[in-house]
Amino acid sequence: GSAHVTDRPRNPGGSLTPVAVPAVSAAAAGGDADPSSSWRVVQHLAQDAPGFTKSWYCHPDADLFLWTKPDEGIAAFQFCFDKRGDEQMVAWDRERPVEVGRVDGGESSPLHNRSPVLDTRSGGPRTRAHAAWEELKAGLPAEVIRFVETALRWS
Repeated sequence: GSAHVTDRPRNPGGSLTPVAVPAVSAAAAGGDADPSSSWRVVQHLAQDAPGFTKSWYCHPDADLFLWTKPDEGIAAFQFCFDKRGDEQMVAWDRERPVEVGRVDGGESSPLHNRSPVLDTRSGGPRTRAHAAWEELKAGLPAEVIRFVETALRWS
């Protein structure tokens, strides 16, 4: 099977941001793994954002989604962490301010199947995201680490 990661339109209310959602698990999608790292690159993503190439780095405790443009590099990313608990996310986009919040899984009722969104009204402090990043970043490509840290002013 192949991984399909979808992007939903931005909520018109402005307080909820779409979250890149894997339609299949990283294990089912296959990926390259660095034996010294828990991060894997998930292959065969749906490239459904015209003009961008989407990449997905998967870790047991986190996900990092990147959207790049040819000749411009990374245009946006989402760092999701605490996947096994109260999932949090930092969303960075060249065109918008940084957003931090809790990932609302959208599954408040067994009668509805809703898509996850970032609820910035309920997010934890940005320092929590920084602490998770510091704990988990080892094994990601050095240029990705540098970019994320510079974009979020963590370096």
